[in-house]
Amino acid sequence: DVDGNEGESVPKFHGSSTIKEIDLQQGNADEEEQFIPLYGENTANIYNDIEPIVLTGDDAMAYANDDDEEQNDFNAEVDHGLHRPPPTSKEAAAAMDIDLENNPPTKETHEENRQWENEVARRAGVLPTTPVVDDNTDSTRRRSRRTAAPGDAEEPTLTQIKSSLQPTIKNLQIVLSDLDTAIHRHESTVTSANEEAKKLEAALEKHGKALEYYQCLREDLATWMGALRELKKMVDLAEDAKHRWEGEITWRRKERAWEWQEDVADVLENKGLLEKSIVGDGQSIVPTSINKSQPTVDEFGRDLTSMATMARTKRWERRRQIFIRRRNGNSGTSIEERTLITNEDNISNEEISDWKQRHQAFSDAIALVPMMVQDEYLSTYNLCKMFLEWERQYPDDYKNCYAAMTLVQMISVLVRLELCQRWDTLALHESLDNDENEKTFVSDLSKFKWCIDLNEAFSNADGPKNNGLLTNIIHKCVVPQFTSVLTIQDMERGNLHGLYDPFSPLQTKRLCFCCTSILQYLDSCLNEKGSEKRNEFLENTTKSLLSVLQYNLESEAIPIVKSSEITIVDDKFMPRDSGANAYDDETSDAIAYAMIIQTKSLSQLAVNMIDWLSVLDKAIYSPSDELSSLTRCVFVDLVSVRILPIIQSLHGISSHELFHEFPKEIIGEIYGAATRNGLLEKNENILLSAPLRVAAQTTTGI
Repeated sequence: DVDGNEGESVPKFHGSSTIKEIDLQQGNADEEEQFIPLYGENTANIYNDIEPIVLTGDDAMAYANDDDEEQNDFNAEVDHGLHRPPPTSKEAAAAMDIDLENNPPTKETHEENRQWENEVARRAGVLPTTPVVDDNTDSTRRRSRRTAAPGDAEEPTLTQIKSSLQPTIKNLQIVLSDLDTAIHRHESTVTSANEEAKKLEAALEKHGKALEYYQCLREDLATWMGALRELKKMVDLAEDAKHRWEGEITWRRKERAWEWQEDVADVLENKGLLEKSIVGDGQSIVPTSINKSQPTVDEFGRDLTSMATMARTKRWERRRQIFIRRRNGNSGTSIEERTLITNEDNISNEEISDWKQRHQAFSDAIALVPMMVQDEYLSTYNLCKMFLEWERQYPDDYKNCYAAMTLVQMISVLVRLELCQRWDTLALHESLDNDENEKTFVSDLSKFKWCIDLNEAFSNADGPKNNGLLTNIIHKCVVPQFTSVLTIQDMERGNLHGLYDPFSPLQTKRLCFCCTSILQYLDSCLNEKGSEKRNEFLENTTKSLLSVLQYNLESEAIPIVKSSEITIVDDKFMPRDSGANAYDDETSDAIAYAMIIQTKSLSQLAVNMIDWLSVLDKAIYSPSDELSSLTRCVFVDLVSVRILPIIQSLHGISSHELFHEFPKEIIGEIYGAATRNGLLEKNENILLSAPLRVAAQTTTGI
């Protein structure tokens, strides 16, 4: 160059004047361009102050090699060690063209340009690498350059070019493979995206329909819930009124029966005809001397004995009048007619009339309840269809929302309403001689409208059967009402006892049938929960019956007559002492009650309990302590301790035809019921029923 230094080898151009002109033009062009400084504000035009250096030939190649080794990490990937020629402006390029026309290049220039191009191609990987020549000295390079003729330069062959292109071809093939893989991957991504978009569109459409459906369902459920909520309030009031009415009738009759029994014991004790009274839990036998320790006058000087006698006599007279009126004026003075008096004669016509009026008012009120809401909200079928459609379209949502539990709660209101209208388990309307149609009252659950609607709704639907739903409804609605009849809390006394009268054969028949009907539906659900509900129902029923029986037995005082001091003359009760007059009507009625009436009542109680034992024994598959206790209470506390002593006391006056056949009738009835129901054949009942077997052999010869 100008300073005598070796520079980078570049193609040689023309004279120094031309180079200076180019440098001047290059400087002017550089001054026009603005660069962002890399090393601060003072380095903006750093290259404008340096004069360009031009190297040619081998010097340029050597400088390029040294620069390639020093800056390999920086620019190896950019230009393979060769600096890009400095940019030139349009004026400089035009000047170069003019200079080339005036001064055409020589052969030496062509040769140097060709070698430079081959080196660039070699570095780019297009040409194979030339053999390395020992260039330790500049003289060797100059000598080789001087001896080499221009036409002796080695030309690349086609094989060399192909071999040099193989790495590039491989690289291009790898790039092509990567592109194919990327294209396939992108195509798969596009396909997946399209499928996902379709799924999302379908889900959006589905959720849109679901949103519309749930909006309509929400409105329907809100309307249903509002109607049933108002209906439930009225049903609660109706059930409470019904239980109070049934409780008043049942306990008025029980209180009158216990009062009658106490009056009989008092009369027999005053006449010296009371041998003993059986009271307590059935095992205790105590004499009836309880009134001797009581004072005879009160603080006002009134004779308590006299007042008690007057009250007892007044009750007896009322009982006789009601009995005579019921028999159309027949006084009933014979012994057989005296035994026809029942506990119904202790209830006056005014009380029965009042109960009838209350029952009619209650029935009218119940009839008005369905009129408070529209008919469509009283249909169990419509309610079930709405929930079944929900379950059919969205089963997962139906399950996750516990919709079945909601359906049971909603249907329970309609079930309770119909039970209030048509389920008379105690048969009180028949005992009051109402003129109502018996067909309005049913005991079979399959005849209720809600049960018919449920079966119809599930029979028309494609889905599971209604056994599980029916079981839940029966367990939630029917079972509590059934159990409440047997065991209910009396608020006035604060004790647990039942509205069920175990002495009533009609109530026993109704309740046994209802129990069997409930068990049929509970047996239809064979899963574990259904079995638990069934066992729980049987256990509660058995416990309730045991408590009812024990409560009634403990509340009674069974009077036993001294039959050795009584005889019958001219169809009248008379003392055995000769010359004595016949007993008065009150005493004769007391004797008839102690010997005949209470025995019939206790015998009916035993038969009713044996019917219950038969129903429960068939339903309970495994041994039950509650059932064993109930069986023991029937055969021991009732039959052996209470009924058989009365039968034994009748042997003293068995000369009368009535008293001769009566023991056979009572024992035969109890023994026949136990045999018919298969209770006497069980091994666990052999010892319990032994006294009954002996009595049957003695009286009837069985």
